[in-house]
Amino acid sequence: MPPSSSSTSAAAAQPARPAPASASRQTRSPARFPIPLPLPLLLPILILLLAAFIPAPPPSEQLASLSQGLDKPGKVLLLTAHPDDEVMFFAPTVMALVSAGWEVSGLCLSTGNADGLGETRRHELSLAYSALGVPGERVMVIDHPLLQDDMSRSWPLPIIQSVLDAHLDDHPADLMVTFDPTGISSHPNHASLAGVIPSNTHIRVMHLLSPPLATKYIGQLAATLSNVRRFLVGTPVDPAALAALLPDQLTGAFDVLVGQERGPGKDASRTTTITSSPDAYWAAVQAMREHRTQMVWFRYLYLAFSRLMWVNDLVEVR
Repeated sequence: MPPSSSSTSAAAAQPARPAPASASRQTRSPARFPIPLPLPLLLPILILLLAAFIPAPPPSEQLASLSQGLDKPGKVLLLTAHPDDEVMFFAPTVMALVSAGWEVSGLCLSTGNADGLGETRRHELSLAYSALGVPGERVMVIDHPLLQDDMSRSWPLPIIQSVLDAHLDDHPADLMVTFDPTGISSHPNHASLAGVIPSNTHIRVMHLLSPPLATKYIGQLAATLSNVRRFLVGTPVDPAALAALLPDQLTGAFDVLVGQERGPGKDASRTTTITSSPDAYWAAVQAMREHRTQMVWFRYLYLAFSRLMWVNDLVEVR
């Protein structure tokens, strides 16, 4: 039976029911908000700005404490274990000393012959030192049967002492720089060098401090923080203090992995911090490229992120 006209008009007069909330949500366009610049992008920008406006002090100013008691910049011996140590770990120190007028010489206690490339690496060492500003004739390489490149054993201290003293008899120095007991990478050959002190008591000795793991691979940020700290309060950033500012998870992992004893020296008054400029860093990269046999893919990561390509902390031990 067809509906009556009255019922039809009544239905037409009824107001339309609102659509369910779920349907409304499905059809409504999402609100659009401006996307902020991601915070990770701000950090490198800030680093570049700080590096530009607060550069590293001149090398002579950074090394002022080393010249105490000397009428002029003196002679310094860099004692290393293998070819490429001078660049990978000591480049900021070598270039700052050369720039400040010190006469730098190198004594490398092995040819790095672990892979049978000893003679090639000897030649690469001379080229790398030249790129750092040290003439090849001031660089000596030792090839002793008990001082061979070996990750599995330490070197005998009496042999190292004998080689070192004989070298210093022929090539006097005012200062010797070498590894600390951790040897940066815990390489036993590196760590062995920390146990020798020149018999000549007039020679000062400084060790390169092994940075905490939490700050070992922060690259240019390490130099920037040191320069800012020096600018604000006159002293560079202590790597251990920087590590203390990081989340507990990171510092806890650092304690487990490398131990508290591997942090920097405890007496900040005996520590000299050397920071490289971008130009000096790039010169160090070019010097490392002279070690062609060592330039495998992970070396490029090291050059990009290692603190030691930018900053050296030297602690006086005698």
